[in-house]
Amino acid sequence: MKIPAYIDEALRRRTRAAETYTRNDLVISKFIDNNDLENNIDPEDFHLGVEGIVNPEESEKRIRIAIARKK
Repeated sequence: MKIPAYIDEALRRRTRAAETYTRNDLVISKFIDNNDLENNIDPEDFHLGVEGIVNPEESEKRIRIAIARKK
């Protein structure tokens, strides 16, 4: 079976999105680790945790709140 063009493009876009997510999550995770925030943030919100993918807006909010509360 030939791969339809729209499926081909969707697969390519999904791969690029995942690569972009991984690069950005690494930056965020390093910041969290380097600033001793890992105990204030659910592990599912960083280090490629599932919340960053399935619930990205709420995950972002939780990370922002934890950073803002850091003294």
